[in-house]
Amino acid sequence: MYRHTQALILIYSLLLAISGCGKDTATGSGGGVSRLANQISDISGHLVPQSLSFTQTLAATGAGEVYGALNSDPCNGGDLFACQPVLVRIYISLNKMFSDQATAILTDVSSKLGVLADGATGSVTETDAIIYYSKVNDGNFSILAKTNPGGAPFFYASLAGSVFTVKIDIANMPGGTGGGGPTQGVFEITGTYTDTDSWNVITHMAGMDCQADDVGAPGSLRVQVTKANGVWKGKTMMYNPQFGASGGTNCATPVTDSTAMTLYTDFVADDLAAKASVYAMKRNHGTVADINSFALKDLGNIYSLPPGTNLSAYSNPFCNPSSSNTAIWGNSCGAISAAVAAADFSPSTDWVAPSSFYPIALTLPSSL
Repeated sequence: MYRHTQALILIYSLLLAISGCGKDTATGSGGGVSRLANQISDISGHLVPQSLSFTQTLAATGAGEVYGALNSDPCNGGDLFACQPVLVRIYISLNKMFSDQATAILTDVSSKLGVLADGATGSVTETDAIIYYSKVNDGNFSILAKTNPGGAPFFYASLAGSVFTVKIDIANMPGGTGGGGPTQGVFEITGTYTDTDSWNVITHMAGMDCQADDVGAPGSLRVQVTKANGVWKGKTMMYNPQFGASGGTNCATPVTDSTAMTLYTDFVADDLAAKASVYAMKRNHGTVADINSFALKDLGNIYSLPPGTNLSAYSNPFCNPSSSNTAIWGNSCGAISAAVAAADFSPSTDWVAPSSFYPIALTLPSSL
């Protein structure tokens, strides 16, 4: 389990490095761009309920230190089942960190663009980037940043009413990412914003390259969080190309349907507790209509487990009180939070079937 949490923490280091693109944190006056930055910042500030607060210290001074801190195991030696509460915390923390970095970059772009008139189009040239913009009004605009020289798109953002999109292509980032972790792939954040207590945000990371020191690292990760009526609901999908591979696997080892796995997590939370259900399916499975047949306790039905392995104790859902990282399996948190126990998970239509999820390629537009 350590290898998989290590891979997720490498993404933390990457996001810390990306934040260098938005080092100028001055309050910009770019109208709609500033407005979008404020909306995503507000979501980020309320994205993590206290029950899912992740306090594992990674590092505070940069990506290199985060990478060096990975000798520490966030799961404290726990297996896939014991580590589930930690994984849920990491998922939602990654969502928050990407939202923070999107805010930082948007704030920087806003300060560079200044006030734009409605209907304005054009570009601003920086030392290592050209920022293109097209504005209808403060609630409807798009921006695209390309490397200078080279013209490779690395940052895109748009706002259309309450719907926003932000994308980063890490392979094209000016100066590289400056740290450990993937060197290619696209991060995307999309969502809608009504107010502090009503929003939906999806972070999707796809196309991440294989890591020689962690072949089991995810190739894609999607984290969706919605807040409404005082309750947070979320769904995560993590595609691991070599989850079921045997010893000796390396980045040259072909990925097959029998080794690749998609891990699904459904959660509901408030500040008191979180409940979650976890499922695992091979990547070639073409539907999620039967997801309840693939609970984590049924892992032995799709992968070979050691003889005598008994997973019957790990029935969905599990409850995780805010005061610990312990999973209480087969429990809906009724003794801790009536709101969480009574709440349904978010709609099953928010899932993407494994066979459709893993091939998704995220791209940035080449022009506005």
